[in-house]
Amino acid sequence: SRRPLTGLQYTRQISALGNAARIAVLGAATPAGSSRLQNEEAGALRLAGLCDGLPLALRIAAALLNSDLARQVNSLGDDLAAERRRLEQTTQSGRVGPSLPSIAAAATLAYRDLDKDSARVFRLMLAHSGPRWPTSLAASLAALPLSRTREALDHLARACLIQEEGLGSDRWLINDQIRLATALLATDATAETQDAEEARDRLLAYYLHLTQAASYHLGHRPDAAEPEPFASELEATAWLDAERPNLVAAVKMAAQTGRHQIAVHLSIVLSEYLYSQRYFDDMLMIMSISLAAVREHDHRNEAAVLTTLGVALQGTGRLDAAVTAQLNAAAVFHNTGDRHDEGRTLTNLALTLQKLGQFQLVAQVQQDAIAVFRETGDRHAEASGLNTLGLALRRLEHFEAAVRAHQDAVSAFQETGDRHGEARALSNLGLALHQAGRLEDAITALQDAAIAYRETHDRDGEGTSMTNLGLAFYDADRLEDAVAAQQEAAAAFQETGDQDYVAIARENLEIVKAELKRR
Repeated sequence: SRRPLTGLQYTRQISALGNAARIAVLGAATPAGSSRLQNEEAGALRLAGLCDGLPLALRIAAALLNSDLARQVNSLGDDLAAERRRLEQTTQSGRVGPSLPSIAAAATLAYRDLDKDSARVFRLMLAHSGPRWPTSLAASLAALPLSRTREALDHLARACLIQEEGLGSDRWLINDQIRLATALLATDATAETQDAEEARDRLLAYYLHLTQAASYHLGHRPDAAEPEPFASELEATAWLDAERPNLVAAVKMAAQTGRHQIAVHLSIVLSEYLYSQRYFDDMLMIMSISLAAVREHDHRNEAAVLTTLGVALQGTGRLDAAVTAQLNAAAVFHNTGDRHDEGRTLTNLALTLQKLGQFQLVAQVQQDAIAVFRETGDRHAEASGLNTLGLALRRLEHFEAAVRAHQDAVSAFQETGDRHGEARALSNLGLALHQAGRLEDAITALQDAAIAYRETHDRDGEGTSMTNLGLAFYDADRLEDAVAAQQEAAAAFQETGDQDYVAIARENLEIVKAELKRR
């Protein structure tokens, strides 16, 4: 039996047009212009009234007239009135809602005029949340060739049921008014349940495949399969930027419909992009969904989800909760014998503790992580860990120990060929040497750091190293060299547009010049 429909409530105020404007909208959208409506003026005014003067309902009505030039305006008015009555009778509350009857009735008539492919594509689009629809996604959802899908989408656009996001964009939008007014079509008895379930599987497979391919280009997953869908990192990033709302919605839908494995897989892959772009709220949402899924259905991925959840919590400033998640993840990795991921999780934990100012714990946790990386032979991870350890030791004022940690980090980065990582370690080494009172050694390290940053085209890093080099020269009483270093620092920050750091370098410069004058 047909399931009764729930009445739709829609409170947004939609402005109605006056009679002249109503007829103008209908006339502009019909091939013969206003002359066709002038011949049936009374019928046109009645039709406009049945559309409640709403521009969208009027455009759909005009499209219906366009699709059948033999159709009389009065006849369409009769059909629209009858459809409004039918919709009101089939809702539990006896009404569709204060703003929607005309749009719902016009859209339903338009839906009935669609060919089989167009009706099915529209129905499936309504059944799956997401603000934007690339043609390729609609094709995957409906399991149709691109050419047939594009024809169906063009037909839907001509019927004013969807619209192209921009001319030639090949991306489609469903107006919120249409989605609300035609929600009943998504549950229409003519929509086969099996078809909808299979469409969900295709939709999720489509998103997982392209997210993995995009992640490959962004360098997050070097083991990811076939990056063919995207030609470059720029193209992959643009796709992720555009699809982010849809991808987050897909994770929710997967979990809600019992597709827990793909919900977890998609959320882990997507989280790498979200982290890099600092979309921490989205990252926290999908990882919370994934944690619930793995704890109930898939304990194998619990540690990986906890690790990523910890990063998301850290990004949103919930540091205590991040520590709990990362401790739990490290314990699971340890118990399952996954030493490498245990080390990575301990490194993340150390970074969170660093933000909490718990530097003694940072040093202890990071030393544990370094031991794991040495055991597993991950020299690059060891280098990063040594750098973090050195930072903690400096905050604890263990300067000579910090120097040794940063020296070891420099050597490890050199062995792995990471010149930029070497630059960071050299810069930190210079600061540790300065704090240890070894000024000439600090100057050498900071000069080397500036060179490495320059070679890796990091002007911000170069400017920071030159600022610190200027301070070391100043404390070593090499004032002319200090002036030159601060000038170079100011020039580097000017190039990067960092006016705060430009101001700091210039302030330092004035202090040094004043000291020179005093002498």
